[in-house]
Amino acid sequence: MQYSPEFPFIAPEFLERLTRADLVIAHNARFDIGVLRRTLEHYRLTGVEFDYSCTCLAARRVWPELPSHRLGTLAASIGHEFHHHHAQADAEAAGRVLLAIMKQAGATTVLELLQRADISPKRFCE
Repeated sequence: MQYSPEFPFIAPEFLERLTRADLVIAHNARFDIGVLRRTLEHYRLTGVEFDYSCTCLAARRVWPELPSHRLGTLAASIGHEFHHHHAQADAEAAGRVLLAIMKQAGATTVLELLQRADISPKRFCE
């Protein structure tokens, strides 16, 4: 059995990737940001800043008629099957959903999508 490293071991590289990104995208970002915030507080890590946005919010703006905007529902609606609650599969599904939302909105960049959907990126500061 292979074990995953503890957060403090991967934190420097992980946090550098977040802070280096132009924009971090997550599905149901409020949940992920809350988990990250609590984890950073637990390990007393500070000085992390980045901008982020949420594919769930974008999907609600672009596809308001859908009965659900959960990642599994959105992925199924664009014909993408995945193993939900597996980090890599969830990230890929969110990326595919983002691309489909962009296509539906006629946006060629994420920032153009956010502008068309009247969404402002949020700032994470810890």
